[in-house]
Amino acid sequence: MYSPAVGRDAIWSQISDLCHSEERLRKEGYPLSTAMINATHGSSSMASRIDRPCPDKVKSISKYAALVIDCEMGGTEGGENELIQITILDFLTGNVLLSRRLVNPTRPILDWRENVTGLNANKMSAALLRNEALDGWKAARAELWRYSDKSTILIGQSIHNDLRVLHTSHARIIDSAIITADAVLGAESKITKRLGLEVLCKELLGIQIRCPIWAADGVAHDDLEDCLATRELVLYCAQNTDQLERWAQRTRISFLKIMTKTNKKNRGSKPQAGNASSGGPSRQIVFVRSAAPEDEWEDED
Repeated sequence: MYSPAVGRDAIWSQISDLCHSEERLRKEGYPLSTAMINATHGSSSMASRIDRPCPDKVKSISKYAALVIDCEMGGTEGGENELIQITILDFLTGNVLLSRRLVNPTRPILDWRENVTGLNANKMSAALLRNEALDGWKAARAELWRYSDKSTILIGQSIHNDLRVLHTSHARIIDSAIITADAVLGAESKITKRLGLEVLCKELLGIQIRCPIWAADGVAHDDLEDCLATRELVLYCAQNTDQLERWAQRTRISFLKIMTKTNKKNRGSKPQAGNASSGGPSRQIVFVRSAAPEDEWEDED
């Protein structure tokens, strides 16, 4: 199901080309380092809210060229996310560096999202007794930095969410959600919907992930499976640009049909009070969820 190791020389230029610009990352809501803020905003007034970036490259210390990461998160007070599990994969070889490692949360978890993560307070307590859980997000971040530096490419699906709970920032990013959305909508699009990993794997790779009967403990998400699937997806996008474009064209056509249908509904709807001066109903285009899983899009925060 999953690809074997790939040679760096054979894939590296293609992978490097997929890295997003700092401006693109900022637009997508990625955590920014102070240097990136200075470059894009002209000041460091936001520096106090910026998480520490990956460490600088040291010539005498060899780190990985590219890593795939995926985190599971629990909900805390105020609806914020807290890291509770992490997986790290070497992109080039597919070797697992850190597999489903539990992370003892630093804040009380109000919602373990057990139907998705498979985790709860009892499982975390048991892991702590066995000394099998990392001590908070700082320890998890230290594991990431153990394998990476500023030259490493970090890869994931909507990986800005993972970076947030790891309290770090990074400039060399490949986000499979951005790659596929840009292929369909264009990099300048203001639409913030993104196709989910499950849908992308089904449509582009022809593989089914997140099957409860296959996943660990029968839960919806398995961060190791998600890492492996994301690696496959990025390899596909790097090595099959023509097929990616054909898929994007087909998907774009389906969006146009949705947009046309939505516009017709909007034109036929009753104007709201706030739109009276415009002389007609709102013409805002909204992507709606279809009943078919392959047409589902997810909102980006």
